[in-house]
Parts: sequence; structure tokens; C-alpha cells
Amino acid sequence: MAATTASLYRPEAEHAQKRDGFCGFEILISKHFPLGTPLAIRAHAEEGVKELRGSPVSLVRTPSARDSDVVFEANHPENLAPARLVDGMDTIGFVEQVNADLLAGWVSWPNDFSHIANLTFYENGRPAFTTVANRWRNDLAEMRQGDGRCGFEVRIPEELHDGRIHEFDIYVDDATSSALTRPIYLRLEERPRPSAVAFPPAVEHAGSGQETKQSRWAGAKTQFSIIVNFYNMKREAERTLASLTRGYQLDIGDMPYEVLCIDNGSNPPLEKEWVESFGPEFRLIKPSVLLPSPCAAINEAARQAKGRYVAVMIDGAHVLTPGIFREAIAAFDADPDCVVAARHWFVGGDQRWLSSVGYTREREDALFARIGWPADGYGLFEISAPLLESPNYWFGGLSESNCLFIPGHVYERIGGIDEAFSEPGAGFANLDLMRRAADAASAVICLVGEATMHQYHGGMTTNVTDQEKEIRVRAYSAAYSDLRGGAFENVPPQQIKLRGSIRSQYALVARQRPLFPGNLGITEHIRPGYVPQHFDEDAQIYLQSAYAECGAYKSTNWLGQPIDLAPSDLTSIQDIIREQRPTRIVATGVEDGLVSYMCSVLDALDLRETKIVRMTGTSASTPANSRIEIIVGDPYASVTLAAIDRAIGAEETTLVLFGPQPTDYVPVAQLSAYAQFVSHGSYLIYLRTAHGQPWLGYSKYWHLAVINRFVNGAGPFVIDQTRTQHFITSCPSGFLKKAKDILRLEDYDDTLDHL
Repeated sequence: MAATTASLYRPEAEHAQKRDGFCGFEILISKHFPLGTPLAIRAHAEEGVKELRGSPVSLVRTPSARDSDVVFEANHPENLAPARLVDGMDTIGFVEQVNADLLAGWVSWPNDFSHIANLTFYENGRPAFTTVANRWRNDLAEMRQGDGRCGFEVRIPEELHDGRIHEFDIYVDDATSSALTRPIYLRLEERPRPSAVAFPPAVEHAGSGQETKQSRWAGAKTQFSIIVNFYNMKREAERTLASLTRGYQLDIGDMPYEVLCIDNGSNPPLEKEWVESFGPEFRLIKPSVLLPSPCAAINEAARQAKGRYVAVMIDGAHVLTPGIFREAIAAFDADPDCVVAARHWFVGGDQRWLSSVGYTREREDALFARIGWPADGYGLFEISAPLLESPNYWFGGLSESNCLFIPGHVYERIGGIDEAFSEPGAGFANLDLMRRAADAASAVICLVGEATMHQYHGGMTTNVTDQEKEIRVRAYSAAYSDLRGGAFENVPPQQIKLRGSIRSQYALVARQRPLFPGNLGITEHIRPGYVPQHFDEDAQIYLQSAYAECGAYKSTNWLGQPIDLAPSDLTSIQDIIREQRPTRIVATGVEDGLVSYMCSVLDALDLRETKIVRMTGTSASTPANSRIEIIVGDPYASVTLAAIDRAIGAEETTLVLFGPQPTDYVPVAQLSAYAQFVSHGSYLIYLRTAHGQPWLGYSKYWHLAVINRFVNGAGPFVIDQTRTQHFITSCPSGFLKKAKDILRLEDYDDTLDHL
């Protein structure tokens, strides 16, 4: 229908060094475009033809719109941007995603990345809703839009879903005109409105001549009402229901409980006889209205519950360990108004990654057979991995639980699970229930050594690609933010009380899982790790401190000479020399072996003109290498610093290695004295910042505090954490890059341009 060349200027693409920014495109759609036909957009290059992400998109024309305007039908999760924010001297940005639930994009100030935009969305000429463009996006960070925190997502209010066409405009900050080149026209199909949660009325009792009301939950003879939601998962439901039977759950005696099994529109549906075959406690619940979100069905089941405590399992694919009921009973005996939560694991491990390399339901069935389940319910830990593979898994904060016990009167008081989470899968509804129940209860009890194990099935965020999960979670997060007025926050560790015991060595995930792996044997691929998850900050600090405290760095030598640094630090120094190709290297407080090492690196890189200016406090003999210039004296004396300045001369690329003297307890001034010699883009490497046991607090040396004070000032240095990504380091936070130099106009000498 139309063709163009991707050669328009895009400022953010220039920042990302993409063809100098001339890689954008716009296509004007002819007014003769056939109505209702999907429009595919393909890029043609020497490598071949590729359809762009978000293509195809369906367009229709409307009588109320101008001929040049189109209405974007909300029938695709990633429609192409219908409009671009106006490029001005201060602002650039794009609307990138439009669908029935949200508007998403980004706004940035190229000249002031710290500025955060306030956006007002006008609907048919009226202010409708607002947001702040401060969401972090990895793609924008890579495109050098500041630190990437300039994205926005806004959920379109439910009241606008009336089947009509709506015109949207966006105003940035206090602007008096729309930032869009043209309005966005969006038809929002009418949706059914969820009804409010209404529980049976309280029971009236007469006593002492006064009428009082008592919640129906208080006199309940049944202890637990377990509400389990199922949708197209009979295979998974069979194990879940088996784990809820009286014969499987340990030490519960004849405690009365019920299991309310919701079939939320499965095809084929669950049979009443099959559900009841698990025991007299099991009952099938068919919702009166089938909706994409299970929230209304869960509340409907809660209104039929007979138990004193309600347990919500929003995802019926979770198998329980055998002690959950026992620990919940004991918790409620101690505190009847608390909530009890079980953390969740994944059978097989990282199911989203496993699904891409050949993991199947049949392979999972073999895992269950391997441990002889259900004979030993705690064997589940042997074939599973926790939600977050963290050393602090049992002791961290809590975002949600797939077996959350709530006192019935608390569930009623908070209005049950919020049916406003109407998206398929319910979005953050389960997280929201956890958060509200925790705030309303007397305490949050989290079980240790007991868990629910998620079986492999077509979940909304588990068995999808990273990209698909990111899109869905971002939409869920935006919906939650719009509903609650802020970002979701976990229940913090300090709000949680722990109960239970470790009954399987495999549950000691931090230590035992690497020693006893699942041995699935299904792929030749290696799973990419995610450092913050698999090796969190606490573990990194522990490793660094143990390495330095035990003095392992003292065994590092180069050509027989001691270096007094970790081997990984030498690799980082070598990388910096290779990248920067300095003509002068200033070194103070360094060992002979490190100087020898740098000479070897310079020789290998054929940097013949590079000189090393080395500071020593005592007289030295003639240097062994002609590229070394030795300056003797107090390293901080003005005469010594002047000598360094003369040795550097007019050289433009300078690297500095700073080793503090033994008496430098807080050498901020000394560090600043050597920072002046670093050229823009190069490094000030603060050596041995891990020495002195600062993590124990015994020493007078506080090198990390010095660094924080130094970089948080008005200076141009930042900490480059990528240089210590090997974890084993003697210089944590010690690689300081000069990255923020700003030359004032009055200091500019234009004669330098003509040298």
C-alpha cells in the first residue's frame, strides 16, 4: 500500500549511536485504504525481509474523524504507535502501545535527564487521568535516555469502555497545547461491570436485653474452607486435590474442613463425580457468570464457605507439602486473627526457561514418579526450586502466596479479592490480596519448610518468554498503580513471623540445591543466570569479605613479584588500559608486581609511548623499565603533585591507580588530589578498598565511606560496578570513572581547536 525509507532523524536513536539517529520512519496511509484489512509493516534490507514487532495492525475510518485520522481498534496487545509526541527543544517522546487496557510510551528531556514529566490525558477535550513518566525501561536505558526512568503506562478507566470512539490528547507538565502531532482515536468495547462483593448478613443474637450482631464466621464448625481455582488443567488438578486430602495432610486428625473447587469455564469441564471422588470434603463450584478474571468466582465461592478460615489458591496448579494444614492450625491456635502464608516453588525449576528447551508435562510426570509421590510429600523439594533462587529465600519479604489462609471476618472486612482486577489471570489481584490481608490482620505468619509446588501448565506469566512476561507484568503493574495510586510493595521481612521446621535437606535451598541438583537431563543448553536473583547483594558482600579477610589476595603474583590484588582486578585493569590506551599512568601506593604487570600489558598492546609515573615515599634505584618514571617524596605534598603534573605534561589520556598510605584512614582530600590527573572518560582506580575488615567494623579504615563521599559530591566521578562483576575483588566500588565533565563557556579556549 505504501513504502518509505527509514531515514528520519530520531534524537534518542542518535544517543544510542544508531546510524547517527537517521533511522526513523513515518508512513502516510492513503484514504483509499481498504477498511478492516490488517496492515503488515515489513523492513527490507540486504539481510532479508522482517516483519516489525507489533505488526500487523488493523485500522478503520470513522465518520466523526477527519479524513487524515484513523481509529486504532484495541484488538492487539502491541499496536504500533498511532501518534508521536512533538519534538521540541526540550522534549522528545513516543506513544508506543495502545490497546483496550492501557496507553504506554516514554517522554524524555535530552538536555536534562533528571527532569520527570507529569502527563495529563485528555479524553474528548476533558482532563481524564494523569501519570508521571518515571517507569524504568531497560530498552530506554540502552538507548541512553538518562537512566531509563522515563517510561509511562496508564490504565484506561473502566467507565470509558462504553463501545464508543474516544479522542485522547496528552499534555506534558504545564503545556497549553497537546504534545501529540494528532489525537489518538480509540474505540473501547463495552465490558460487563463486576458486582460488588456481598457476603451473607451477620447473625443476630439476643442477650442481656440487647440485640447484638456476630459475624457468621465466629460460630463456624468447619475449620478451613480451601478455595481452589481451576481452568483447563485437569492433569494438574488431580495432584493438587490429592495434596488436599485428609490422607495426605499430616497430623490433622478429624479436623473438619472443605475444599471448594472452582471450574472457571474449563473445556472439557470438571465432573462433579470426579471432584467428589477425592473425599467428602470436596465440592465442585460452577460460577454463575464466567469472566476472564477468576476474582468474581473466588468471592462467589467465599460466600458459600462454611469454614472459620478461608484459604485462597488462585492458581490450581499448586501441589501442597503435607504439613501446611498442621502448621496453619497451630498458628491460628496461637493467634486467631493472623494470616498464614505458604511460599511457592516450581516443579523442575525455572519453568519459563525450561519450556523453551524441551521441558514437557510428560517429563514433569517422570519427576513425580522418581520421588514416588505422593508417598513422601516432602520429596517435592528434591525436584523443585523456589520462586526466587536466593540464599535468603525463607527469610525475605513476601509478595504473594498461592495458599493464603485468612480469617473469614478479615476476608469479609477487606471485601475479599478485588474484582476490579478484571484482566485474564487477574493480574496483581493475588498480590493485592496478600498486601491488604497482611495490613488488616494481627500478624503475618509465613511457613518455613512447607510450600506449594507449581506444576507446568499454560500460565499467564510462568510458561512464556521473558519478553511476553515483561509486557504482561508491566501491564499488570500499571493496572495496580492506577487502582491503588502507587506501585506495589511486598510485605517486608520485619512484618513477617516465621513458623515451621525444615523436614527435607533439599529445602535448604541456599546450600543443598547446588549439591543435589534435579538432574533433569533434557537439554544441552545452559540457562543464563540473573545475578541479582541467583547471587544477591548479601551473598556478593559475604564472598568479597571472606576473600579479603582471609588474605587470599596476598598469593597473587606476577613474574614472581607480589601484587596484593585479586586476579580479577588485574583483568579489569588490563581491560581499562586496552580500552583507554592511556599515554600516562599515574600510580601511587602500588606494589612492584603491579607495576611490572602494567608494563607487560603495555608491551602486549604495543603502547610504546605510554609512560608510568610512579610515586614512592623512599629513594629508589634506577627503574628497571625505561617506560617508568619514579618520583620520590610525600605523595600528597604540593611539590610532589606539581612534579606529577609536569610528568603528565600535555598528554590527553591519563589513568590513575590510587593506593592509600598506611596512615590514610579517611583520605578524601588525598583522593581528590589525584583525581585531578584523570582525563575525561578514564579511571581513578582506588586499590584495596576491601582491606581493613570494614564489614566487621573493627578497623579505622573506611575506604567505602570515602568513595561514597567522593562520588556523591559535585565531582565528575561515578562508580563503575561492571569492573567488579566477577565478585572476587579486592577493590569493591573502587573503579571510579570520570564521566560527568562539564566545561564552562568562560573556561573554553577556542585556540585549542586549531592546534
